[in-house]
Amino acid sequence: MTMWYRFVWFFLQPLVRLYFRLTVEGKENMPKTGPVLLASNHCSHLDPPLIALSVFRRLTFLAKEELFSVPVLGSLILSFGAHPVARGQGDVKAIRTALRLLKEGDVLLIFPEGTRSEDGHLQIFENGLAWLSLRAGVPVVPMHITGTYEAYPKGARFPRPAKVHVRLGAPIYPETGRNENNSVNSERVRYYTHAIQTVMSALAAPPEKSAL
Repeated sequence: MTMWYRFVWFFLQPLVRLYFRLTVEGKENMPKTGPVLLASNHCSHLDPPLIALSVFRRLTFLAKEELFSVPVLGSLILSFGAHPVARGQGDVKAIRTALRLLKEGDVLLIFPEGTRSEDGHLQIFENGLAWLSLRAGVPVVPMHITGTYEAYPKGARFPRPAKVHVRLGAPIYPETGRNENNSVNSERVRYYTHAIQTVMSALAAPPEKSAL
């Protein structure tokens, strides 16, 4: 971690744990070193910072370019590992940036639903996460966060002190998914996407009902 990231992490940890009663399950499932795709559900603007405060490794993530021009916020998210993606050219730039970060050994936070959930429930996944995992040959650590939708749903002005719980599952390692021309097999991507969503759906179940 950078010194600034470490300082803010340790400063905010007790405050967040007190205000949101943040609890984390499955910390041991995060690899200590090497590139990782951290895949989480997404239903609130609180998700990225609370996820970052739930794991011991520094996260990187992609954010809309216009957020970096907002006073204070832009500098803050930049120091926390955010990388800008411009509208219109977002797909190409996001892919290149994501592959570079993984090549450098970072933990890249991805929301496979593609956008925030409107009702707090897990939505159908897009294929980008599975493609990245197969293309870069890196594991996916599935995660589910509950309570952020209740704490800060769309349209809310301020976060409420709802209880937040984070659960990490065991890493999912990709099998080879490339064709002879070194491109990623599209059928394998769809199958892998479904497999990842199945695991994350199980993580979303209450602890006493979860098969994990």
